[in-house]
Amino acid sequence: MKCGAGARRAVTDDHQTPSCDQSDIVARLDELDGRLTDLEAAVQALRGYVGGRRGAVASVGRRADAALAAVDRIERDRQERTTKHDRQERTTEHNRQERTTEHDRQDTGDTDSPDDHPDSTGGGKR
Repeated sequence: MKCGAGARRAVTDDHQTPSCDQSDIVARLDELDGRLTDLEAAVQALRGYVGGRRGAVASVGRRADAALAAVDRIERDRQERTTKHDRQERTTEHNRQERTTEHDRQDTGDTDSPDDHPDSTGGGKR
């Protein structure tokens, strides 16, 4: 026979007679103690699982941060190379234009600079 609320009252109140014998109460307490032990073990297992998940999430977060930092470095390097390449192209184009202008002057027999011409806005020789 299972002991209910009456048995609980009997354990705490000496004035009432229990509705079941003491061995039933002990058996019920043992059963509840076993269930409590199982629940405590389950809670510990869940805590371990959650802790493992948190560790995995933290690890993924660290790896993601490292990947973002690597991408930032790559983009910075690419930008620096592009800027340097653009400067080199502008310098090369400028040098090419100067050589072409100088070559054109030599072909026409004009070896003076544009500033040396009297009709130039630079003043030059007169």
